[in-house]
Amino acid sequence: MELILALLRYAFLVLLYLFIFAVFRAVVEDLSRIKLAGRNMSNSYKLVVRESGESSNLQPGDIFPLGDQVVLGRYADSDIAIGDPHISARHAALRQENGFLVLQDLGSTNGTFLNGKRIKGNKRLQPGDLLRLGDVTFEVMGWENESGST
Repeated sequence: MELILALLRYAFLVLLYLFIFAVFRAVVEDLSRIKLAGRNMSNSYKLVVRESGESSNLQPGDIFPLGDQVVLGRYADSDIAIGDPHISARHAALRQENGFLVLQDLGSTNGTFLNGKRIKGNKRLQPGDLLRLGDVTFEVMGWENESGST
């Protein structure tokens, strides 16, 4: 009987160690995926404030590295919060789609402008493009250099 209890204890310990190892391995794999996913866009693109308007909380030269999806708007919980009365609470979104940076107006009242033209639907962006929301103008830049090319 004591032999059976000892074997059960060892079997339990082995199973416990295997479980801990599996959990550790899953966490490491998830963290690796997060790092790789973050590299896709955040190391590829950034927004640079070119004009900030008088009532904005942003300053020319402010830089915003972009994640997989970024919401721009007046709400404080926006990824890029812009204190401009001409900007909607959730004004526009940027996201990665098939390796491209895509801009979408989220039904804003005053519109989202790409290179001076009001957009409808989704628009692909490239380094050097100018986005205007309210009185704020951003330039899309490549992360590797300041010239806008990646």
